[in-house]
Amino acid sequence: MTSLSISLLDKLKDVRILCVGDVMLDRFLYGKVDRISPEAPVPVVHISQEIEMLGGAGNVVQNITSLGASVDFISVIGDDPAGQKVDQILSDLKTVTSFLDKQPHQETTVKTRVIGDRQQLVRIDRENSLTLDTTQQATLFKTIEKSLPTCHVVILSDYGKGVLNPALNAKIIRAAKALNIPVVVDPKSTNYTDYAGATFITPNLKEFQNACATKVQGDEAIYQAARTLMADHNLQGLLVTRSQDGMSLIEEKSDAHITTQAREIFDVSGAGDTVIATFALALGAGLSSLDAAQLANITAGIVVGKIGTATVTPPELSEALKTSNFDEPHSHDAHPTTSWNEALNIVLKWRAEGKTIGFTNGCFDILHPGHTTLLKNSKAQCDRLVLGLNSDASVRKLKGPTRPINDQSSRAHVLMALESIDLVIVFDEDTPLELLKHLKPDLLVKGSDYTIDQVVGAKEIQAWGGKVCLVDLVPGHSTTNTIKRAAQ
Repeated sequence: MTSLSISLLDKLKDVRILCVGDVMLDRFLYGKVDRISPEAPVPVVHISQEIEMLGGAGNVVQNITSLGASVDFISVIGDDPAGQKVDQILSDLKTVTSFLDKQPHQETTVKTRVIGDRQQLVRIDRENSLTLDTTQQATLFKTIEKSLPTCHVVILSDYGKGVLNPALNAKIIRAAKALNIPVVVDPKSTNYTDYAGATFITPNLKEFQNACATKVQGDEAIYQAARTLMADHNLQGLLVTRSQDGMSLIEEKSDAHITTQAREIFDVSGAGDTVIATFALALGAGLSSLDAAQLANITAGIVVGKIGTATVTPPELSEALKTSNFDEPHSHDAHPTTSWNEALNIVLKWRAEGKTIGFTNGCFDILHPGHTTLLKNSKAQCDRLVLGLNSDASVRKLKGPTRPINDQSSRAHVLMALESIDLVIVFDEDTPLELLKHLKPDLLVKGSDYTIDQVVGAKEIQAWGGKVCLVDLVPGHSTTNTIKRAAQ
């Protein structure tokens, strides 16, 4: 087993990827199932949350940006509401430069997944594959040629929707090779002539078996079949993802079979996108192909433990490396707070496990027994307690220019040390209303010095079926009074 220096992770953010492929919109509808329909033997799902995110090649892009790197993204969308949503999401990604060819008569692919409790019940696809004429292909290739000199690696993310075709693939691969830029392909076609000359192809086991036209199984059989494909199509290597059996990396003079790093599997949607994104980034950062594959294996193990087409952040990857098979230990001063989107992923995973999600909020400037009792009583009402923490700017607006005494990072570290707190999320607004609407917890907990009609978010949480709970406080404790006494 090779060792991987944690310092190399810092190089990932300096990598620029050129990604070309089929983008789509992934829509997730989450709800609860408590009865069967009287009309047909199917479950009735009461939808409580709807999330839209990039799918297909778009999920590759999100995985690249999540790890801090930059990407030039080239694709085709329809001039329709779904295409507009794709364009908007891409515009919000700070390290993405997107070139989207909008086709007026094209329908943007939308995949809608309905998830009841912890199980995906159905997927509904709206799509029609496009055929690019020679003029459209020439326009795309001109954009690709302009991006190539500033990029370290090219990803071809082929979902079979028509953006990529054998002629365009060949032109891209030739142009990249002329600049000594590796090309990594996530294939849809089973005819690898369509990707001839690529550096690496990253099929899953089923795709690999289809390309071999036989049910290849076992390390040795995969190695022999891969060598044949590589020789026939002028490939440097294959990275075959094998679900619970990990990955196989086959090159001209070596092969390696890497065991899976997944601990719990909730959803494999988009795991292949995470693999190709991480593998390409690692190659661009100068890692060997084996180290790149090992890093991709670790990130895949993280995303399959999440709900939906998820991504991996540098802190998550650093934490995973601590318990991975890599030899070199390292330390990472992880911040106890998390972003709103990362928090939503965590909450969705807890919900899929059947956990009750509670929420409370406050400044918590100087922690005292009133605070700890409130938090302990809040946790008693739920399985997982999320705390919305006012940012320093928010505290100043509420309490005055001399507050807070402790900055938000210090307050968050202290709060995360409490057994009652499972997650801390900082918000800048005067109230946590927008954060509540983002997470949609099952329970909103406040002190009994409020009445329900005074609680911010009470109306909203009741509207989506949640509850408000008022818990008793310990009298005589106040941060403001503590500060006054200290000043005397």
